[in-house]
Amino acid sequence: MNIRAWWRKQQFLPTVASSPLHPSYIIRRGLAKGIAHNADLFTGRVLDFGCGSKPYRSLFHRATEYVGVDIQASGHDHQELGSEVDIFYDGETLPFEDASFDAVIAFEVFEHIFLPDPVIREIGRVLRPGGRIMITTPFVWPEHEEPYDYARYSSFGMKSLFERQGFHVERVEKIGNASETAFQLLSNVVAQRTGDWSRIPRLLFQVGLVFPLNAVGILIGKMIKDNKRLYSNNLLVGAKATG
Repeated sequence: MNIRAWWRKQQFLPTVASSPLHPSYIIRRGLAKGIAHNADLFTGRVLDFGCGSKPYRSLFHRATEYVGVDIQASGHDHQELGSEVDIFYDGETLPFEDASFDAVIAFEVFEHIFLPDPVIREIGRVLRPGGRIMITTPFVWPEHEEPYDYARYSSFGMKSLFERQGFHVERVEKIGNASETAFQLLSNVVAQRTGDWSRIPRLLFQVGLVFPLNAVGILIGKMIKDNKRLYSNNLLVGAKATG
């Protein structure tokens, strides 16, 4: 694996080796751990809704088929992102038969959907009765992929979104805690302020600040137990009703 491919993988599945230069290390580390912890529950034919580059595909070892769908007009360049979209859809109707998937996953997608209810109904249509869902959304995170950034959901909001469309929500996990979230935001500020610098000064400055922020944020997050009213992301696991 060359350096570019390694770094692209590190953006979503970070290891300690990337922490000195990874301004989103804390949040991406938490997301990867949460998704990996639940991935073995997802078997059979899996639909990755809003798949982009399918960054978490390698975690779903029990999927017999892994299909990625996305929308063409989005806040990122699919070619630049290295997207691995199998099928583009029109944003309204998924090009699949009813009950044609055993599971649907969507990672950091629903903040980009202005009217989520019809989209959730459409996901329910292509999911078999009893089929599983796993959804993640940010709770505390800067605007991104502008202008297609519309919402932030609390744990209660996430649960309500899917329950009102007839899904059984098994649990909503909060990813990150107050300390980790605060240090993650500081790391974001460093990355934004140095984004237009030339490469060497930017790397030196980020190594001098990003790595300490990542390390201290994770350390303090482990030491201080809080009530997790401030956190970075939600991870919802549920299933389509069988009746």
